[in-house]
Amino acid sequence: MLSFLWLLGWLAGCAVEADHVLYARALRAEDGAAGWSTCGGIRSEADRGDCQAAVSARFSYFERCADAATQKWQDECWFEAAEAQSRAGDTLGALTACERGSWVKECQDHLLGMLAMGWIDEPVAAVGVHFAPIKPKLNDRTLPFLFWRHFFRNRIGREAAFVAGECPDATCASAASAEITSLLRQSRSICASVPEYAWATDPSTRQAVVDAKDKICTRQPADGGVWKAPGPGKR
Repeated sequence: MLSFLWLLGWLAGCAVEADHVLYARALRAEDGAAGWSTCGGIRSEADRGDCQAAVSARFSYFERCADAATQKWQDECWFEAAEAQSRAGDTLGALTACERGSWVKECQDHLLGMLAMGWIDEPVAAVGVHFAPIKPKLNDRTLPFLFWRHFFRNRIGREAAFVAGECPDATCASAASAEITSLLRQSRSICASVPEYAWATDPSTRQAVVDAKDKICTRQPADGGVWKAPGPGKR
């Protein structure tokens, strides 16, 4: 009798599927609700939440983000929801979705990077018009600056000309200056002459390059050497 009971217990144990098997099956489910249900059988709380967030992203099944097993995976689910809404063209809804999780600034900054890439080939003035209704919806006052940095960093990286003088406000101009300065600091001989760039053909953009060079070179050797921070008490 004991041997029979042991056998039944062993068979029952074998019938319990491993967490990784359930995870894989959840992603192959016919829809989000079925996948989420399968995730529910995963014993590890962390892996269950991981599965739920993955199913939400796989099937755009975001209605249960708040029910994910752990806060970490709830946040990830809302992040994925925001990204999906942004791809679908609902930018304001996406920014709101960011606010449901714990990573609000990081989430909104990620969406702003997506927006900047979507507008990367447009004139600065046009981008300013597009961005104007977005600014009031942002959760952190530094995010407009980060948006413009995304735009100018990628514009410079593509060597696509832009007109810095079209910046709609000081935040835009400051971001352009920050990206130009960051690029110029990589040059070992920046103070020898003003470099030529394909993206800096407009006079206002060219002037921004000159201004950035002058700013750097007031604290860098005139012979073009690499600037080094002064020692304590010499600033």
